[in-house]
Amino acid sequence: MDAFRTTLLALMLAAIPLPVSAQSIESTYSKIGWETSCTIVDQAPEGEGSWARLRCAGYGDTPVHVADGDARMSVDYGTPSEPGGWESFTGFNHVNDTIEWRLADGVPFATIHRWFVDDGSGGSRQVLVVSTVVGRWSDASCMVGYVDANANSNANVIARGLADSKARDFRCGVDAPSYVGVTTDRTPQPSAG
Repeated sequence: MDAFRTTLLALMLAAIPLPVSAQSIESTYSKIGWETSCTIVDQAPEGEGSWARLRCAGYGDTPVHVADGDARMSVDYGTPSEPGGWESFTGFNHVNDTIEWRLADGVPFATIHRWFVDDGSGGSRQVLVVSTVVGRWSDASCMVGYVDANANSNANVIARGLADSKARDFRCGVDAPSYVGVTTDRTPQPSAG
C-alpha cells in the first residue's frame, strides 16, 4: 500500500505545472538568410507598388514572416492561423539579420529583434523590439514592447527582462505594447495599421 501511495503522489506531483519562474529560461540566436532561407509568399503585381511578404527560416521549425512595404517592415514569429496585423515604426526602417529567441524549457516564447529606424534627419535610431512567438503561450505574434537601444546602455538586459516578465502573458490585440527604459524626444514612434 505504501508503494502505491508513493507512486500515486509522485504522479500527481508530476502533473502539476511548474510556475513560470521555475522554468529554465535561456537565449539562442538565428540569422535571417535573406538570399538563402527566405521565400516570397506574396508580392505586388508588376507596376502596382513595391511590397512583399516573405517566409524565412527562424528557430527550429518556427519560421519568421516578414512583410516589407513603403520602406518599412513588419515581422511575425511562428505560424499564426492568420497573418498578424501590421506593426512597425513611422520612420523608414529595416530589421537586423540576427534574432534573439527567448526559450522556456527549450520552447520559444519571445524574440528580441533589433530594428534600425530612420530618424528623419539623415540618421537612424536602434530599437530592440520584444515580440511574442506563436506556440505554447500565444496564438498570435505581436509586439510586446520596445527598448530604445541608443538611450539605454543596458538595452539588451532591459529587453530580456521585458520578454521574460511579459511575453508569455501578453494578449495580442488586447494589451498595448510600450517602451521600457529611458526614452528621448528622438525615440522612434511605433505605428500600426
